[in-house]
Amino acid sequence: MIKTILAGIWAAAVLSGSVWFFGQPAPIKGAEEDKGAYFGSLETVKLETIVVPIVRQSSVQGYIILESVYSIDTEEAASLSVPIQYILRDLINRSIYGNTNIDIYRLEKFDLVKFQETIVSDINAKLGKNIVHDVMIQRLNFMTKEEIRDEQLRRS
Repeated sequence: MIKTILAGIWAAAVLSGSVWFFGQPAPIKGAEEDKGAYFGSLETVKLETIVVPIVRQSSVQGYIILESVYSIDTEEAASLSVPIQYILRDLINRSIYGNTNIDIYRLEKFDLVKFQETIVSDINAKLGKNIVHDVMIQRLNFMTKEEIRDEQLRRS
């Protein structure tokens, strides 16, 4: 009888010790953990394909076709009176259309990281808040108007 009671006390002590040990939160070591914890309040927004004309020398030279996903701060986006998808589409069109640094004749010099940063900074500057945190490019193509004509001729 005493052995059973001692075994029960021992089992309860082991269980209590393991719950206490494994129930402790992990210590925060630096900014990386804070950054990771912050991503919990972010939401991803995937937009439909955006097609933006590139106008150079007073004529359309081609089109940029963009599929992308955006990480937005849900709390800040909730304070907007217009749905975030509409604002994102408008500001992305403006950002690409007005960007004269996109050299369509030398796409090998195109810097994708700088392009992503430009989109994020343009959107956040226009909104006056830090809503968009990251742009993830799913597809980015450039088609000249000749390529589009050739494709239309093949279909007909």
